[in-house]
Amino acid sequence: MKTRHFLLGLSILGLLSACSPKVVVKPLQNYPARQLYEGLIVFMPSDSIKYTEQEVIGEIRVMDSGTTINCDLETVVDSAKAQALKLGANAIKIYKHKLPNYLGSSCHQISAKALRLSDIKPYEKQIVWDARRRLSIADFKGDTLNRPFQAATCSSFNYKTWGRLIDGYMTLKVETFFDCFCSYFKPDPAAETLLEHEQIHFDISEIYARRFVRQVSSEIKSIEEFNNTGEKIARTVVLDMQKRQDLYDSEVYVDPSKQGAWIEKTQIELQELQEFAPKQLRIRFKTKK
Repeated sequence: MKTRHFLLGLSILGLLSACSPKVVVKPLQNYPARQLYEGLIVFMPSDSIKYTEQEVIGEIRVMDSGTTINCDLETVVDSAKAQALKLGANAIKIYKHKLPNYLGSSCHQISAKALRLSDIKPYEKQIVWDARRRLSIADFKGDTLNRPFQAATCSSFNYKTWGRLIDGYMTLKVETFFDCFCSYFKPDPAAETLLEHEQIHFDISEIYARRFVRQVSSEIKSIEEFNNTGEKIARTVVLDMQKRQDLYDSEVYVDPSKQGAWIEKTQIELQELQEFAPKQLRIRFKTKK
């Protein structure tokens, strides 16, 4: 039995122009750039972390440019993350967070240190699906006490939207994620086979995230239509995904030899949905007449 959960979408809409926040970067050391799938941890001011100055490879500030509208906290942190990856960092520590206020800027503004930590696995809470990033036993951090199964994977997908009326379209971005602290893995002599089983659960979540994007692409012609039916489509896809996960478990538990066929089938479906692998769409604000 596997736990699944679904996060509702987040929508950010700029009415006129929506310039990006101003980002100031000060490199302190030279490292090769990293890819997001390799992992990047974000520590907020309230998070406790010990590090040395030797691990600080840069300083990043994200500020209001004066004409910024898209400057909610998530967008601002994403801007800092993008710059941190270019610096070769695997973590950022936000040490200053200035909240929006009516008398000053309407933007979140942050100052952060770009860090190069020796090991980020202990800090990872979620893993975003990527074909190059396979699950490891260390990714399963949930408590195993009184849990009924040898392992369980918590994975699903979420989405967010943002856009500007001046551009005439909205962007939909979908992410498939694995929840490290919800998922658990008990010691097992057949750990490699069990880990492969759990990876397929994660891959199935990615299949249905792509199916959600495909369905939106074929059925939704405007942001108005998406606002009216997007969440309904997502919930239906998630229910179908859960049925697929349950079917996978029930078949393999009865006959473990079927896992090979499930692996092959899952890889074929991922390939068939490769067109939707970026999981990002542009949707017009108004339907073309």
